[in-house]
Amino acid sequence: MSNIYEFRDREQDRGIGGKVQALCVIAGILIGVLVFSFLVKGDDGWEKDSKGVYKNSANIKGIPNYVKEQREALDCALKLYLNNNNENDTFGCLGFCRDYAVQIDESACGNINKIIKLDEKGNILSVI
Repeated sequence: MSNIYEFRDREQDRGIGGKVQALCVIAGILIGVLVFSFLVKGDDGWEKDSKGVYKNSANIKGIPNYVKEQREALDCALKLYLNNNNENDTFGCLGFCRDYAVQIDESACGNINKIIKLDEKGNILSVI
């Protein structure tokens, strides 16, 4: 009789162990999928709009440094525009803000990789 009870106890232990193992595998898969999707997507909640300006797409409270830097450059570009607009009516390369060249329409500011393009009214056309 004791052999029957021992067999039953061992089978119950295996059942619990199998369930725990299955739960660990499922948890591992879920964590792996989450990590992979974050690494592939790289989504931190900030996306560029059609003009290239960063927008908060996920209502995240913190602002990453690269977004702060772009905002500072855009504020500087508006100040350059306002200063140049008061001085004369001809525009071109307005100057530089951080590592961005600020220009009206297609006027070239030299061989610069980052550009803030404004229209004649000071509206942002694009941020490259």
